[in-house]
Amino acid sequence: DAERDRAVPAKLYLPAVSTLGARAVPLVVFSHGIGGSMDGYSYLGRYFAAHGYASLHVQHVGSDRQIWRGNPLTLVS
Repeated sequence: DAERDRAVPAKLYLPAVSTLGARAVPLVVFSHGIGGSMDGYSYLGRYFAAHGYASLHVQHVGSDRQIWRGNPLTLVS
């Protein structure tokens, strides 16, 4: 994220090379909900990849799992 000068963590799940050949594959861009992470839905990334889709799971710094640290009552404010 060049505008905010910060990294955007991401994980990419790809179909097995033997199933790809030289062809392009569709891409699913997955966005976790509040308090989630790029690892929280890894089972979906593996599922998509097993069925021929690439799956990009991004992590939203600032609304990811870090918000659950400390006092959860401060989330309201």
